[in-house]
Amino acid sequence: MHWAEVWDFEQGFFVRHDIAMLRDDIASINLGHSGYPCDSGHATNILFHVIDTNGIHQTKIQFCTCEGFADRSDQLMRAELFPATMKQPTTAFTFRILRQFHLLHLEGKISAYDFIGSLRRLSDNAFPQRIPVRI
Repeated sequence: MHWAEVWDFEQGFFVRHDIAMLRDDIASINLGHSGYPCDSGHATNILFHVIDTNGIHQTKIQFCTCEGFADRSDQLMRAELFPATMKQPTTAFTFRILRQFHLLHLEGKISAYDFIGSLRRLSDNAFPQRIPVRI
């Protein structure tokens, strides 16, 4: 999960983008086949929200669609991404962020609401309201 700073000529400053959003033809995360794209011919890039320790990312994930391969939730779990829902997930949390929240909640009594607020600020500190609360 990385950010790209892209110069916006109209606004006159750098704008933070997810790397996967810079090009339409690539997926930032390929699941199955050891990180290589699925060669079944049916795989498509799915727009996904991934919450990591450096913010809330909008990225593209390509699931393996080969016959006999695991379902989406299993593929996400193998990639250390915890799906927000088990049926047709479009949001996932990295195992790192789950561990971080667990420790902060135990030691600092940080609520989930405050934790998400800090992640919104990590994603865009100048305009945190642009980052969706509900994904």
